[in-house]
Amino acid sequence: MMRRGQVAIEYMMVIGLLLLFVTPLIYYAMMSYAVSNDVYLAQVLVSRMSDTVDLVYTQNPPAQQVLTILFPNNIVDTILANKTVGVVIQSGPGNTTIALPTKGCVSGSITPSSGYRRVLFKATSDCVNVTEY
Repeated sequence: MMRRGQVAIEYMMVIGLLLLFVTPLIYYAMMSYAVSNDVYLAQVLVSRMSDTVDLVYTQNPPAQQVLTILFPNNIVDTILANKTVGVVIQSGPGNTTIALPTKGCVSGSITPSSGYRRVLFKATSDCVNVTEY
């Protein structure tokens, strides 16, 4: 009778130790996936913004377009200057900058916070102004 109780406790200890070693690996995998997902969403965001800036710029004033776009988690800053559109996101121990060139100059600002946003792209005489709508 005593032997069955000892075997059960030994099995529980083995399973407990196994969980103790596997849990950090699962946590690391989940965090790695979350960071790579944020980087992918940032790449999609910058690509859509760059394409829209190019479209509005080539149409000249009074062209304008409104986009509803998803800003990823961990966004730190937006880059809308000269002929560059981009975002800076926190990924792991440092920041990652994702930027693309545009055909025309870009001006304006967007608050760097996560979530869906409506953004207005409006052609002016020499630039494309980008603002929250």
